[in-house]
Amino acid sequence: MKPVAAALLSGAVLAARVCAFGAALPAVEPMKPWRLAPRVEWRLNNGLTVILARDGRVPMLTAKLAVRSGRVAAEDAGLAEAMAGLLGEGTARRDADAVALAAEECGGSIAAWAGPDELVLGGRGLSEFADRMLGLLAEMARRPAFPEAAVEPRRAALLDELHRSRAEPDFLAGVALYRQLFGFHPYGVTAPTEATLARLSRPRLLKAHRRLFVPRNAVLVLAGDLAPDEAKRLVRLHFGSWRGPAGPGIAPAAHALARSRRVFVVDRPGSAQTVLRLGNLAIREDHPDYFAYLAAVRVLADRLASDGGGAWRASSRAETRRSAGVFLVRVQARNEFVGPALDAVLGRLERLGAEPVSESELERAKNRLAGEFVGGLESQESLAAAVLHARLRGRPPGYLDTFVKKLLAVRAAQVRRAASAFIRPAELAIVAVGDAEKIKEPLARFSSEPVALLDEDGN
Repeated sequence: MKPVAAALLSGAVLAARVCAFGAALPAVEPMKPWRLAPRVEWRLNNGLTVILARDGRVPMLTAKLAVRSGRVAAEDAGLAEAMAGLLGEGTARRDADAVALAAEECGGSIAAWAGPDELVLGGRGLSEFADRMLGLLAEMARRPAFPEAAVEPRRAALLDELHRSRAEPDFLAGVALYRQLFGFHPYGVTAPTEATLARLSRPRLLKAHRRLFVPRNAVLVLAGDLAPDEAKRLVRLHFGSWRGPAGPGIAPAAHALARSRRVFVVDRPGSAQTVLRLGNLAIREDHPDYFAYLAAVRVLADRLASDGGGAWRASSRAETRRSAGVFLVRVQARNEFVGPALDAVLGRLERLGAEPVSESELERAKNRLAGEFVGGLESQESLAAAVLHARLRGRPPGYLDTFVKKLLAVRAAQVRRAASAFIRPAELAIVAVGDAEKIKEPLARFSSEPVALLDEDGN
């Protein structure tokens, strides 16, 4: 339920983000040659896709089992999160304490989480206990108990988290912006409501689990000190008898709703600060101009880092999902500077698509992005996450291996074209969370229609 913004490939997001605190940007050295861990991919007869990334630096094994269609395939917002939280509450043969103890005895832990496009069950332990760890992972994925006694506490926890999140302006802005960008597309819902959480029940969890947790809908990534032959034997042993239908599929393609810039306000009376989220639908990682667009977003982030002083600060990022991409800007400003801050940010966006990017500026942006990408693959955990992300996004086998090369090959003219095509100031949805009485008037001149008030669910 919380927004994610990271400057590396991890889970559902590849983001370029720099906050504007006014500090000078340090010089970045050119990238050194590097090589990603070798991978082996195969498929079981039941349709389960398996990828092994050989990493023998430490005697550990990280496993991530993901089912495609996470939040978007659930019947209600919050159902996927509840399912993820309850997978560790017991199986057909172990209670929650026994599950936790079994993970500890493998020298590690197991946890689950839900995103827009996938639900992931991940475990980590000593490679000498790979058999036991994969057995536990399979047991939790295939035969969860979802005990009735745990459902109500999980509902209460999600409801409490929802109420606490609604006290955060960034949460409210994110909920509202995605509703305006995607409308009734599944991506338009990023958080549950009291009504959807009230419908949470064990029968609904079991029904959703039967639809989602099927081998043809799943990908298993192993990263660690494990030989391919042994990995294939263990995966066949613990997952070979898994059966099920095809699964629900991925989210449909998303199309832009807005053709003109609009401003929306979520009212927080008495707030001295305003948080703004600006966004338009952009491109996914499979687009041929993706690397030029990514560089453009990073150049913008670097430029925003030099603006604002103490009056406002801003950051930008490129977010990708399986069926859509989003260009995003976050601005935080004191109420009296909301108008000037938005003026400055929109000016930056317009100039990025209209003026050439200098070679030094572009080289700095590319090198920083490449360094963050490689740095984000240093741990076994992040390696497994990156391999899983690329596979779930349908990227070709060499995508991670050629990522840096393609990024560093981007030229200034490509950046300008990508910025002009995919960063569209005239079509932005702009959501402001703040004191409506103080900010509606200065924001009105940025909107093609009267400023609209939204509730805490983005409606």
